Amino acid sequence: MSILVKKNNQWLPIKNIYSYQNNQWKNIKQCYAKQSGIWQSVWQNAIIFINDNPQTSVNIFELMGSPTKTGNYIFINNAEITANYGEPALKTGIFPKKSKLTIINNSYIRGYGGDAGNSQTDGEPGGDAIFLEYPCEINNRNGYLYAGGGGGGGFYAAYSNNIYKSGGGGGAGSIHGNHGENHSRPGGTSYYGNNPSPGNESTGGIGGYAGYSASGGANTRYDAGAGGDLGEAGMTSKLTSGTSKQIEKLYAGGAAGLAINKNNFEVTVLNINEENIKGEIR
Repeated sequence: MSILVKKNNQWLPIKNIYSYQNNQWKNIKQCYAKQSGIWQSVWQNAIIFINDNPQTSVNIFELMGSPTKTGNYIFINNAEITANYGEPALKTGIFPKKSKLTIINNSYIRGYGGDAGNSQTDGEPGGDAIFLEYPCEINNRNGYLYAGGGGGGGFYAAYSNNIYKSGGGGGAGSIHGNHGENHSRPGGTSYYGNNPSPGNESTGGIGGYAGYSASGGANTRYDAGAGGDLGEAGMTSKLTSGTSKQIEKLYAGGAAGLAINKNNFEVTVLNINEENIKGEIR
């Protein structure tokens, strides 16, 4: 447990507590409170790191100087943390045994968006916002944890001289997922289609589509999967109208990233709501 004070509309931990004893002020190392008849530790002298600079794919343990001694470690984030492709935005790192780690997030921590599949592949998964390598407590009262969205799946279909293919839309995230290849023109003259789009910081891109209008007004249309919004999976491609072709390959969307990837470690998360956490905690 941490003792917090509110300053400039932000909750911040107390770094030091002093007691006046024998005509002098002495630093207190640990405080206890009696709860349900049991004395429990409610505060201990902490080692605090405050991040005020934008960062990309960082490790808390390394930011705090790779400490070797057991302690009470508090990481306060006041700036946006984004992700490199293929990496979580923030990793805890591995702290010395019996240490306590608290993360107080006052800004944005964003996973990356997954790339879309092309006409021969599934969409790529989105990235995690936080990846645990040590048990911790996360206070997200004034912050935002955004997992990346998965990329949309592409499609390929062929019938006689008609070729239908397109890539999906990219997933949302700190690195916006790229869209797959543009749609391909089928044989014949009565044709329609649309190219896919990449994701952005909050919304997944749209998948491409391609189709063919036969004489008499019968239409065949395939839609590639849209990219997932923050914390959502990409969509699988599908046959929207008409009949399947002789060759048809529909590809799946990529999985969503996680707001917090527990990685089998225990975590206590304070202040969870739909607005400030996008994605699952598991």
